[in-house]
Amino acid sequence: MNVEGGGIDWDAVKERLHRSQLALEKALNPDPEQIEAAFRDRARQLAQRHVHTHSLSTPLRLLVFTLGKEHYGLDLGIVVELLPFTNCTRVPGAPAQLLGVTNVHGEIRSVIDLRHLLELPDEERNSPGYILLVRHQGCEVGLRVDGIEKTRAISPEDLLVLSDDVARPSFRCLRGLTPDMLRVLSTETLFAHPVFNLASS
Repeated sequence: MNVEGGGIDWDAVKERLHRSQLALEKALNPDPEQIEAAFRDRARQLAQRHVHTHSLSTPLRLLVFTLGKEHYGLDLGIVVELLPFTNCTRVPGAPAQLLGVTNVHGEIRSVIDLRHLLELPDEERNSPGYILLVRHQGCEVGLRVDGIEKTRAISPEDLLVLSDDVARPSFRCLRGLTPDMLRVLSTETLFAHPVFNLASS
């Protein structure tokens, strides 16, 4: 979606909202039991994949970032660009996880607050943070994080895969934990969250 004159094309934004209205009603108000079942199924599939396919796997290349006091790792292969967080324009009726839209090189991109998506406690931010521009199903979406640390390679065999009965929402999107407690996100489970359907529409 192009931006002219440095501003936001509100007609285009409203058109996107109109097209996704029905999807929004269904996706953002799903049955809690269905969400729980979906996360459990995803975790079970990932656990099985870890057991059966990682014996000769190549190292995982991760971008390490922070959310509050916790350290997370995200597959470096899906990261398109790192940007300082400046501001977002709120979209009327959008859920809390969707911060709004921002101008990235003349294109409108949705920005998701990863802390809200993972249901982490609200904490005062010491800095505005950053946007990780990631590619999902051919679309680019921004993830707001608190800090950027480094890139890192780990062996999949070193990951502790959590059991599928872990109830904490912040653990549902994890592929596993490293011995030093780095929380490695599962991109498949993360992108299964309904807010990504809205952000990518």
